[in-house]
Amino acid sequence: MNRKPPGADFDVSRLSNNSEERHEQLVDLFGQFIFWMRNWAIARSKHIVESEDARTSLGTVRRKRFDGVASFEPQERTAALAFAEATVDEFCDLLLRLLGNEGYDLQIGSGEAVQLLLEMQLVNVDSGDVVETEVINRNGKSMPDYWGRWLNRHQDK
Repeated sequence: MNRKPPGADFDVSRLSNNSEERHEQLVDLFGQFIFWMRNWAIARSKHIVESEDARTSLGTVRRKRFDGVASFEPQERTAALAFAEATVDEFCDLLLRLLGNEGYDLQIGSGEAVQLLLEMQLVNVDSGDVVETEVINRNGKSMPDYWGRWLNRHQDK
């Protein structure tokens, strides 16, 4: 599993001058990070299931679930890991729905509703200066609508 964050080929100077295209470029960069974390979690779970040493390094509570799957027959273990991957994917989809919510379905008791604003900042690593800021969960597609595209582009990276 590649633990190095994505974006090595992303160059801020190549961001489009067109605001819609620029927005899409930054949303796609966000998608690369979502899939980097998704793939890391899936690979880590598989490693822990397959490695007694890795399971030993976990605390007792966390280890139980991995020990259970590790004790399965190979075909059952494969099915369990596929189910875990599907669960991670479902969580990602639901998280994107939460982040992309612009309606009033997340109402709170006092009559308001919760909306989350997701702002991406690109920061110069030498100076700490913010060089680009973009709200990436507004003014584009609904966040869950990107999921299929990201799945096709980034699931194996």
